[in-house]
Amino acid sequence: MQRGGWIAPERGRETFDAFWTRWRERAEATGKPAERTLIAYDELWRLYVQPALGRRPLASISRADVEDLVARAGERSPWRATDVLKVTRMLLNRALAEERIVRNPAARVPVPRIEQEEPWVLTPEEVERLADAVPDQWRALVLLAAYSSLRWSELVALRVERLDLPRRRVRVEEKITEHGRLIRGEPKTRQSRRSVAIPEQIALEVAEHLRKYPAGPAGLVFSGAEGGPVRRPYFSRRVWRPAARAANLEGFPFRNLRHTGASLAIAAGANPLLVAARLGHTSTRMVEKHYVSLFEGLDREIGDRLGAMREARTSESMRLRPSLAEGRAASPRPGAVSGVVTPLRREAE
Repeated sequence: MQRGGWIAPERGRETFDAFWTRWRERAEATGKPAERTLIAYDELWRLYVQPALGRRPLASISRADVEDLVARAGERSPWRATDVLKVTRMLLNRALAEERIVRNPAARVPVPRIEQEEPWVLTPEEVERLADAVPDQWRALVLLAAYSSLRWSELVALRVERLDLPRRRVRVEEKITEHGRLIRGEPKTRQSRRSVAIPEQIALEVAEHLRKYPAGPAGLVFSGAEGGPVRRPYFSRRVWRPAARAANLEGFPFRNLRHTGASLAIAAGANPLLVAARLGHTSTRMVEKHYVSLFEGLDREIGDRLGAMREARTSESMRLRPSLAEGRAASPRPGAVSGVVTPLRREAE
């Protein structure tokens, strides 16, 4: 017996190891989740979940066991602890659906608190310094990353057929991730499949890039050796790090060009919903948390503009209707005569 219901004892005796093996085989056969996600789950299972709970019968796993697991993962980072909890909860939910346990011990385990820090972003001048510092073959990649907010995986998968340079638009339909090998796939969510507008100057830079460095057989806008996808370790070591040092921006990660694009859009007056759409996010929550100070500054600017608008309209009204201004100046307040304030008379009772 377990609190909340009853299951046949033999069903709960299956070990977490055995259950994981069955789930893993089914996931690989169906292709869900995506291969890249499955590789990430493999790592979390191997490093954290299996050593702690792998040999345990499913029915014996308690909430305290899950909390201990999350706490150990949290010693690495709160992000890792959150991922470990997510995978453990998902697997135990599946065991619950198969009626191998009567409740999910991970269901109410709290997510570790993550202190959000605003990302390091660049000014337009700093972006230009970086673009000038990389070899000419990669100049357009840097500029497009900064002004489109595409992910690295989306940039290296970008094909010429998905560019509409006259209309200054880029369509995101594919991604290429890397985990020891290249993994091609579709964007993770429906929102990640999107069309992004870019400035005219950036469209011209991309067009010039394609004139100098035509796409190979694979049709990739940015390609590595023999026309294949750009490998991230090579790019980081041979291109990005030297360029960041040369631009006096050592330590700036390529992924933060995506954040830079978001911050520039906010500075240009874009609202959170539009910024989230450009990033391929499902909601504005992440945008508002990452760029709170920028939105506060924009909010102050809106307040200043509203004040200036009111002042301008009031001044214009006074100019067009001087009699109104004179009337306001001449009309005394109740109880005031010729600048002398007199008390109001009390009515006789």
